[in-house]
Amino acid sequence: MANAVPGSRFLQCGRRMTRVFCTVVEVFCTSETFRASCLPGQVVIIRRALYGRLTAGRCITSEYAHALGCYADVTAHVQDACSGAAWRQNCSLLVATVDAIAQPCGKDFKSYLDIEHVCVAGTTLAIYRSFL
Repeated sequence: MANAVPGSRFLQCGRRMTRVFCTVVEVFCTSETFRASCLPGQVVIIRRALYGRLTAGRCITSEYAHALGCYADVTAHVQDACSGAAWRQNCSLLVATVDAIAQPCGKDFKSYLDIEHVCVAGTTLAIYRSFL
């Protein structure tokens, strides 16, 4: 899947086995907070989280296009923050805290979080793995 355009939020829907699911793809600037909320009986699954400067857009102006293309895969960190050992219906993460985990770009340049998440029914590891 292509990365989200900064400032955008869109859904990509598909089918896995007998279930239909929609992945939410969003971009959050460094000063913003990522929030995901699922319906009762569902949990947040982080499918992908990239932190860096992938494309110009809302968080990064085209004036600094020469400093694009650097990023780190922080999926495991965000999934741990959102679920950890306990599956959660809601998740909240200040994007600036990811900078302590990964600094894929030069310090003078701000990074952003490009994230895909989905809400799924159930709480088993098998369900989690089926959505990755």
